[in-house]
Parts: sequence; structure tokens; C-alpha cells
Amino acid sequence: MRFEGGAVFDEQMPERRQPFARLAANPHWAPALLPEGEAPGLRETAFWTAPTLAAPDAQDRVNTSAAYGFVFDVCGLEVDPATGRVRVDRYITGHDAGRLLNPALADGQIRGAFAQGLGAALMEEFRYGADGSFQSGTFADYLVPTACEVPDPVIVHLETPSPFTPLGAKGLGEGNNMSTPVVIANAFADALRPLRDLADVRLPLTPSRVLALIGEAGGLAEPAPPAGLGRRAEPPRVAGGLALQAQGSVDIAAPPEKVFAVLLDPAALARVIPGCHALQREGEHRYRADVTVGVGLVKARYEARIELSEIDAPRSLRLAGSGQSSLGTGSGSGTVRLEATASGTRLHYDYAAQVGGKVAAVGSRMLEGAARIVLAQLFESLGRQAAGDAAVGKAPWWRRLLAWLGVAR
Repeated sequence: MRFEGGAVFDEQMPERRQPFARLAANPHWAPALLPEGEAPGLRETAFWTAPTLAAPDAQDRVNTSAAYGFVFDVCGLEVDPATGRVRVDRYITGHDAGRLLNPALADGQIRGAFAQGLGAALMEEFRYGADGSFQSGTFADYLVPTACEVPDPVIVHLETPSPFTPLGAKGLGEGNNMSTPVVIANAFADALRPLRDLADVRLPLTPSRVLALIGEAGGLAEPAPPAGLGRRAEPPRVAGGLALQAQGSVDIAAPPEKVFAVLLDPAALARVIPGCHALQREGEHRYRADVTVGVGLVKARYEARIELSEIDAPRSLRLAGSGQSSLGTGSGSGTVRLEATASGTRLHYDYAAQVGGKVAAVGSRMLEGAARIVLAQLFESLGRQAAGDAAVGKAPWWRRLLAWLGVAR
């Protein structure tokens, strides 16, 4: 029997022939045409090993591929010392995958792998609380890059055909998964070289981690606290809860003395606290409050305790509070420092908090966003109380809205 010219035939009687396509198809489409007792099917099994793929040696080492591709990456980035943000300005990735069979598919593989590597380098992180609770179980806390965060890489190709494959192709896949995180880490270490030499860079390079590295290098010297004002006190731990913390400043059009007087006046303080229904005095600078707090679609009414301590009028104080409701518990402590400016007062705040229960299930990103909104409302009310409703009322409502959102002052 010979197989030639797309047909199978008898070498001695060439007229006895059948097209190969019919022989291959008939057992499937018309098995009744087969001789009696003949089972349908056409199968052949063969094994082939490239000459370069030898068996493992005495040290169990083995060559796993007949053709290796090559990758090189170059990254230029900048670091914002004020916010800790790392931004990739330009990224060049070059690949030698031998002869490209589908250039568009090759570029798609590279772009997808680059996006994944960028996420691993700058965003994606498994976070755990001090009590071992997992804090990044949803996409509200486990950040992944989107089209807005992924820059367009410059892709170049070098085609060096492989002598070991029929078409000269070497292979190309998600190589940037491995190269991109390392290249970004090296570029970051190089950017911080004027401040310090980094022997080990831990990924992802989140803003908080970057600011900590810059602070350790002396790039951002933290101002010493005023006399009598200690560092942030950790709030009581909440099992299974979320840890929140933030620092910032806001300008108020009133002198420090008036701002401080509002903080020490129970009646004025009740009007300052967002969602406060009632504030009752329990002792010297200690209050019991009835407060409604909403986070997204979750809203609860808390029975809270508020205490002012470490008072250094009119410069600084510590504000601590705790509360509980049917949806969860919360506690926090923060420092408030007042600095006189030409236009009034610059209020610096630094707080840490723990939230537990159902409220914590919304995720730390949403809670942090809600905390910023509540703080904006608090400072707007504080400025109105200190400067007088008439003075603040002169500002258009839309400007105050922009100020609350942090877009304008």
C-alpha cells in the first residue's frame, strides 16, 4: 500500500485507490460502509524528541526546551516624594522569539503580561491585620491595574530563527510577568540612589511603602511633635476588623484660638461632629454621643464615647473615641495640631482607627474614602463654627463642595 498524491492505492494495481480524505471521513460519517466486523477509527501514534532534549544528568538537570526566546526591558519612572506615587514614564520591552508567526498575537501576549507585571510591582498585595485577619479579599482592597493605570509599552522585536524548529519559531508568552516587576524594582532603587542604596526592594511599591522608604532615607523629615504631644496611639484591636490611618492638613479661615475654643465647647463640638444627634458631658473633656455614620449603602447609629486629652491650648490636643452599633464596632485615636498662618489656621491631623463587624465588610478602600468625606465635613463645620456662619456663607455652595472633595480650597 502506498500513500501518495493525496490517495491510498495498491502499488501493484494503482487503479485500486481511494482518496485519503474519503478513507479518513467515511468511518465517522458513514460507518455502515465499513466491512463487517471492522471497527471505525483511524489512528497513528508516534513519538519524537528533539536532539537537544537529552535525559536528565546525574544532578537531575535537564534541558527543557528545544528553542529559548530572549527578553530585555528598559524602564524609566519617577517617584513623587509628597504622595509616594510611582509613575512609569516610558517602558521598552524587546523580544527575540525567532520567526514571528502572528505579530499581532505576539504583541497581545506582551501587553497582557506587562499589565500583570505592572500590577504585581505597584498594586497587588496580600494584606493581613495585626490579628491575622485577611484584609484584601475583594477588589475593593486588592487593587489590579486597569487601562487607566497601564502605560503603552514600546515593543520591539528581534527575529533570530531557531535552527531546531521547522519554522524557526522559538516561542513567546507571558515573559513580562517575570521581567517587569524586577525591572520596575531596579528602576525604583536607581531613582532613590541619591538618598540611599536599597539592597532589597519589597513589592508592591504602594504609596505608604514608598513614603516609608523615603522617610528612612531622610528625604522627608517628619516634623517633631509639639511639647506634650506624643506620637499616634494605636487604637484597641478589633478581632476580624480593618485598620485605618491617615494624615493630612486643612486650612481654616480663623485664628488658632477660635478653632481651639470650638473644640473645647460641647455645644459647638456637637454641631461640628457629622451625624451627631446629641452630645452629653460625662466628665472633664469626656462626652457621650449619639451619632449616625454611613458608608456606602451601610448606615448605622452609634452610641459613642469621645474624649479630649493632651490639651495644649491653642496648639494641640488628642481626640479619641469608640462606639458600637448593631452593625459593628469602631475605635480610634488621633492628634490635632494647629499652626497659625497668614490666612488663619492650618490644622494638621493624624489618626488611626479600627473598625469591626458588618461595617468592615465593605472593604478598607471604601472605609478610607468614607473617612475622608467625614473628615471634610468635620473640618468644614469646624471652620464655619470658628469663623462664623456669615463668613463661611459668603462662599458659593459649589466652591464648598469642591473643597469637601479636595479639588479646591
